[in-house]
Amino acid sequence: MPETTLEDRIRAALHAEADTAPFSPAARPVAGRAHRRLVRNLVATSLVAVIVLTGALAGAARVASRTTTVPGEHASFVPIGAPACCLPPVESLIYEDGADTVRYVAIATDDQGDVSRSSRALATVPGGGGIVEITSDGWLGIYAGGHDFVPLHKSAFGISGAAVSASGNEIAFTDTHGLFRQPASGGRPQMLLRVDPGSSFGSPTWSPDGRQIAFVSTNAGGSDLRVLDVSTGHATTWLSDVSSAAWSSDGASIAVFRTASGDPSNGNELAVVDAATRAPLQIAVADSRTAPAWSPDGARLAFLADDGTVTIVGRDGTNATSVQVPDVRAGSPLLWVPGPTG
Repeated sequence: MPETTLEDRIRAALHAEADTAPFSPAARPVAGRAHRRLVRNLVATSLVAVIVLTGALAGAARVASRTTTVPGEHASFVPIGAPACCLPPVESLIYEDGADTVRYVAIATDDQGDVSRSSRALATVPGGGGIVEITSDGWLGIYAGGHDFVPLHKSAFGISGAAVSASGNEIAFTDTHGLFRQPASGGRPQMLLRVDPGSSFGSPTWSPDGRQIAFVSTNAGGSDLRVLDVSTGHATTWLSDVSSAAWSSDGASIAVFRTASGDPSNGNELAVVDAATRAPLQIAVADSRTAPAWSPDGARLAFLADDGTVTIVGRDGTNATSVQVPDVRAGSPLLWVPGPTG
């Protein structure tokens, strides 16, 4: 049967209208329909490919940005001042004041200043490479100075503490669900230990060799210093009546605040626990709710007492001195950074 042309169809339509007969358009030829369908499919396929490629490129850009900075997406984090001015320029203590501002005060000079607003400072990056902070909208990340904030993980479960491995490649943190390890380059965190019902974790601190993480486990029976073997996932209790912990840079000791002599009526003491024997040595008596901070060389400890005073003491308890820390918030984490040349 010969193919019906467009002219034939128009002529048929005119005749049908003149004869008041219903008009039924002729079916399009099979070959023509196939050709048009093929063209439409090619166009649709091309559009889908463009959309997928665009999404992939955008995703790659977002992944790459996690190793640099995305300050515009985190308006709650507010660096203070001009670029390259905000990390302490000298060896300093970092703390938080009562106005949600992270501040620093120098160890050996009169320098002091603000670091960032709307954030909490939890840990330092080895070598003075930055500060691990949490923004007011829940992002855990690294503040590297200036306006560079590297977001790593957003938690809705109340991050209670964080620590950076000596290599700088991983961050350990605790929240209401458990103890986690987080790659410093980004990606999903890995749960290392789940919190038992009625318990909580806090004050994580990494051994210098990266093989162990010490932390404080609290339940109805009290608070214990526990140490997790990262490779096996097995945690061992080292000491009871402990409220905070910090591992020394040489790996030989863990500084803790604990109930003095196991009796709450004796107050709290700062003690250094021998990592080999697990025996504690009392070096100071003070009430404190935060972990002590080791000096970068591991020779001294700084701690913030509940009355707002900061004391620096040798690891054997000698040569205690006081440091004036303006407007410090009670219970603030206390960090010791080496400065840019450390």
